[in-house]
Amino acid sequence: MSVQLEALDILADLLSRFGGLLITFQSQILSALLPQLSSPRQAVRKRTIVALSHLAMSCHASLYGKLIDHLVSGLTQDATTPRTRTYILCIAAVCRQAGHRFGEYVEKVMPLVEQYSKQEDDELREYCLQAFEAFVQRCPKEMTPHIPVIIDLCLSYISYDPNYNYDDAEAEEANMMDTEDGDDSGDEDEYSDDDDMSWKVRRASAKCLQAIITTRHELLAQFYRTASPTLIAR
Repeated sequence: MSVQLEALDILADLLSRFGGLLITFQSQILSALLPQLSSPRQAVRKRTIVALSHLAMSCHASLYGKLIDHLVSGLTQDATTPRTRTYILCIAAVCRQAGHRFGEYVEKVMPLVEQYSKQEDDELREYCLQAFEAFVQRCPKEMTPHIPVIIDLCLSYISYDPNYNYDDAEAEEANMMDTEDGDDSGDEDEYSDDDDMSWKVRRASAKCLQAIITTRHELLAQFYRTASPTLIAR
């Protein structure tokens, strides 16, 4: 495993520095990397994503298309959550590194990422929002028809706080009384803030909104009306 991780690091460095000189090897490299996206080891998957994103910068258009098709196929067919996260992370990384090529694939990818962004999985939502941010920054023209949908999602998730009880004050008072009475029976099962990942969803929403606002100056007046009230309320 350690040798594999080192090899992936070296490959990523080679591709980032000398990608254009490795044209004759790029097909072999892609064939070697794609299966690693399904590795049970998270460290392997992360390094593979980095290497693939560097490969996308210099590879031939047909290889780029093969890479995107593999990721889209994975999102369509594979319902395993860790793999879904990996595919979405990889799509976002490829778009960041080679966004000038990604535009023609936006219509194929967007419905899938939007669909996964609505699932009850905070980590998956975070990755989807990060992908939206990359799409908005790197493919502004192609993303124009999708901006309203992404804004609605961001404004919804920027207020996403499922673990905060806003209105059950009586229950809180009752819990305080129980504590004062010495009832510690529920201490072992108490929910820990360390388990709360919803803040990452809110952060990703804010960053995605920032990307939209800074790239769509023509919509600034609309943002004042739609985004400002929610941001101020938060």
